[in-house]
Amino acid sequence: MAEEKINLVKDVYNKRDYLKTIDISFRELGATTVAQDLEQETTVEDFFRLYNELFYDIPPRSSNNGSGANGSGVNGGGAGGGSTAGGGNNSHEYLVRQSGEYINFERDLEEIEALRREIAELREELLATQLENIELSAGITPSGTRKPLPGESKRDFIARTSKEARERAGDNNTGQ
Repeated sequence: MAEEKINLVKDVYNKRDYLKTIDISFRELGATTVAQDLEQETTVEDFFRLYNELFYDIPPRSSNNGSGANGSGVNGGGAGGGSTAGGGNNSHEYLVRQSGEYINFERDLEEIEALRREIAELREELLATQLENIELSAGITPSGTRKPLPGESKRDFIARTSKEARERAGDNNTGQ
Protein backbone atom coordinates (compact mmCIF):
# COMPACT_ATOMS: atom_id res chain seq x y z
CA MET A 1 0.00 0.00 0.00
CA ALA A 2 1.26 3.34 -0.89
CA GLU A 3 1.20 6.07 1.56
CA GLU A 4 -0.73 9.09 0.48
CA LYS A 5 -0.39 12.38 2.19
CA ILE A 6 -3.60 14.39 2.80
CA ASN A 7 -3.27 17.98 3.80
CA LEU A 8 -6.07 19.15 6.08
CA VAL A 9 -6.82 22.84 6.00
CA LYS A 10 -8.60 24.38 8.92
CA ASP A 11 -10.11 27.82 8.41
CA VAL A 12 -10.35 29.82 11.58
CA TYR A 13 -12.52 32.93 11.71
CA ASN A 14 -12.65 35.62 14.30
CA LYS A 15 -16.14 36.61 15.56
CA ARG A 16 -16.59 39.47 13.11
CA ASP A 17 -15.60 37.42 10.06
CA TYR A 18 -17.63 34.44 11.28
CA LEU A 19 -20.90 36.44 11.35
CA LYS A 20 -20.20 37.83 7.86
CA THR A 21 -19.32 34.45 6.37
CA ILE A 22 -21.60 31.90 8.06
CA ASP A 23 -25.42 32.11 7.78
CA ILE A 24 -26.68 31.56 11.32
CA SER A 25 -30.42 31.87 10.61
CA PHE A 26 -32.67 28.79 10.84
CA ARG A 27 -34.30 28.94 7.42
CA GLU A 28 -33.26 25.38 6.81
CA LEU A 29 -35.48 24.17 9.66
CA GLY A 30 -38.71 25.75 8.36
CA ALA A 31 -38.79 28.78 10.63
CA THR A 32 -40.63 31.75 9.10
CA THR A 33 -40.27 35.43 9.67
CA VAL A 34 -43.02 37.64 11.09
CA ALA A 35 -43.53 39.14 7.62
CA GLN A 36 -44.01 35.66 6.14
CA ASP A 37 -46.47 34.76 8.91
CA LEU A 38 -48.50 37.92 8.27
CA GLU A 39 -48.50 37.21 4.55
CA GLN A 40 -49.95 33.73 5.14
CA GLU A 41 -52.58 34.91 7.67
CA THR A 42 -56.23 34.59 6.58
CA THR A 43 -58.05 37.90 6.24
CA VAL A 44 -61.73 38.62 6.66
CA GLU A 45 -61.98 39.00 2.89
CA ASP A 46 -60.34 35.57 2.46
CA PHE A 47 -62.79 34.06 4.95
CA PHE A 48 -65.87 35.37 3.15
CA ARG A 49 -64.49 34.42 -0.25
CA LEU A 50 -64.02 30.85 1.01
CA TYR A 51 -67.38 30.91 2.80
CA ASN A 52 -69.15 31.87 -0.44
CA GLU A 53 -67.27 29.19 -2.36
CA LEU A 54 -68.10 26.50 0.23
CA PHE A 55 -71.62 27.70 1.12
CA TYR A 56 -73.50 24.69 -0.31
CA ASP A 57 -70.85 22.24 0.91
CA ILE A 58 -71.44 23.28 4.55
CA PRO A 59 -74.10 21.10 6.23
CA PRO A 60 -77.19 23.01 7.41
CA ARG A 61 -77.30 21.49 10.91
CA SER A 62 -74.78 20.37 13.52
CA SER A 63 -74.48 16.65 14.03
CA ASN A 64 -74.31 16.93 17.83
CA ASN A 65 -77.62 18.60 18.75
CA GLY A 66 -76.48 22.13 19.42
CA SER A 67 -73.43 21.97 21.66
CA GLY A 68 -69.84 22.48 20.63
CA ALA A 69 -68.05 19.41 19.34
CA ASN A 70 -66.44 18.80 22.70
CA GLY A 71 -69.75 19.22 24.57
CA SER A 72 -68.89 22.55 26.16
CA GLY A 73 -71.47 24.76 24.47
CA VAL A 74 -71.36 27.09 21.51
CA ASN A 75 -67.80 28.26 21.85
CA GLY A 76 -66.42 24.78 22.35
CA GLY A 77 -63.64 26.16 24.53
CA GLY A 78 -60.45 27.93 23.58
CA ALA A 79 -59.87 30.89 21.37
CA GLY A 80 -60.15 28.86 18.20
CA GLY A 81 -63.75 27.82 18.83
CA GLY A 82 -63.01 24.28 19.92
CA SER A 83 -62.54 21.05 18.09
CA THR A 84 -64.26 20.40 14.81
CA ALA A 85 -64.32 16.64 15.31
CA GLY A 86 -67.60 15.12 14.21
CA GLY A 87 -68.63 18.23 12.27
CA GLY A 88 -70.35 19.90 15.25
CA ASN A 89 -68.77 23.25 14.48
CA ASN A 90 -68.81 22.78 10.72
CA SER A 91 -72.42 23.76 9.99
CA HIS A 92 -74.55 26.77 9.15
CA GLU A 93 -76.42 26.22 12.41
CA TYR A 94 -73.19 26.57 14.39
CA LEU A 95 -72.21 29.76 12.53
CA VAL A 96 -75.64 31.28 13.20
CA ARG A 97 -75.57 30.34 16.90
CA GLN A 98 -72.03 31.58 17.42
CA SER A 99 -72.61 34.84 15.54
CA GLY A 100 -75.96 35.32 17.28
CA GLU A 101 -74.31 34.93 20.66
CA TYR A 102 -71.58 37.38 19.68
CA ILE A 103 -74.07 40.10 18.69
CA ASN A 104 -76.56 39.35 21.52
CA PHE A 105 -79.20 38.23 19.04
CA GLU A 106 -81.36 36.48 21.69
CA ARG A 107 -81.56 39.68 23.73
CA ASP A 108 -82.55 41.58 20.59
CA LEU A 109 -85.23 38.97 19.79
CA GLU A 110 -86.67 39.31 23.29
CA GLU A 111 -86.75 43.08 22.94
CA ILE A 112 -88.39 42.80 19.50
CA GLU A 113 -91.03 40.43 20.88
CA ALA A 114 -91.78 42.81 23.77
CA LEU A 115 -92.15 45.67 21.28
CA ARG A 116 -94.49 43.56 19.13
CA ARG A 117 -96.69 42.84 22.16
CA GLU A 118 -96.76 46.55 23.00
CA ILE A 119 -97.71 47.40 19.39
CA ALA A 120 -100.55 44.86 19.49
CA GLU A 121 -101.85 46.37 22.74
CA LEU A 122 -101.65 49.88 21.30
CA ARG A 123 -103.51 48.75 18.17
CA GLU A 124 -106.28 47.30 20.34
CA GLU A 125 -106.51 50.56 22.29
CA LEU A 126 -106.59 52.55 19.04
CA LEU A 127 -109.34 50.32 17.64
CA ALA A 128 -111.40 50.73 20.81
CA THR A 129 -110.96 54.52 20.65
CA GLN A 130 -111.90 54.58 16.96
CA LEU A 131 -115.04 52.52 17.66
CA GLU A 132 -115.95 54.86 20.47
CA ASN A 133 -115.49 57.86 18.15
CA ILE A 134 -117.67 56.22 15.49
CA GLU A 135 -120.37 55.46 18.03
CA LEU A 136 -120.28 59.00 19.37
CA SER A 137 -120.43 60.49 15.89
CA ALA A 138 -123.34 58.14 15.03
CA GLY A 139 -125.20 59.29 18.12
CA ILE A 140 -124.75 56.16 20.22
CA THR A 141 -123.85 56.72 23.86
CA PRO A 142 -121.41 54.43 25.68
CA SER A 143 -124.40 52.73 27.35
CA GLY A 144 -125.70 51.79 23.90
CA THR A 145 -128.57 54.27 23.78
CA ARG A 146 -128.95 56.69 20.92
CA LYS A 147 -128.73 60.42 21.19
CA PRO A 148 -129.33 63.18 18.67
CA LEU A 149 -126.53 63.99 16.24
CA PRO A 150 -125.00 67.45 16.59
CA GLY A 151 -127.48 69.96 15.17
CA GLU A 152 -130.30 67.38 14.88
CA SER A 153 -133.70 68.42 16.21
CA LYS A 154 -135.59 66.23 18.65
CA ARG A 155 -138.27 65.56 16.02
CA ASP A 156 -135.65 64.52 13.40
CA PHE A 157 -133.89 62.34 15.98
CA ILE A 158 -137.14 60.47 16.79
CA ALA A 159 -137.94 60.05 13.10
CA ARG A 160 -134.44 58.73 12.33
CA THR A 161 -134.32 56.28 15.22
CA SER A 162 -137.86 55.05 14.49
CA LYS A 163 -136.95 54.45 10.86
CA GLU A 164 -133.76 52.57 11.89
CA ALA A 165 -135.77 50.47 14.34
CA ARG A 166 -138.34 49.56 11.63
CA GLU A 167 -135.52 48.66 9.24
CA ARG A 168 -133.92 46.41 11.85
CA ALA A 169 -137.26 44.80 12.59
CA GLY A 170 -137.85 44.22 8.88
CA ASP A 171 -134.38 42.70 8.51
CA ASN A 172 -135.06 40.42 11.47
CA ASN A 173 -138.41 39.25 10.05
CA THR A 174 -137.05 38.57 6.57
CA GLY A 175 -133.87 36.96 7.83
CA GLN A 176 -135.66 34.05 9.54
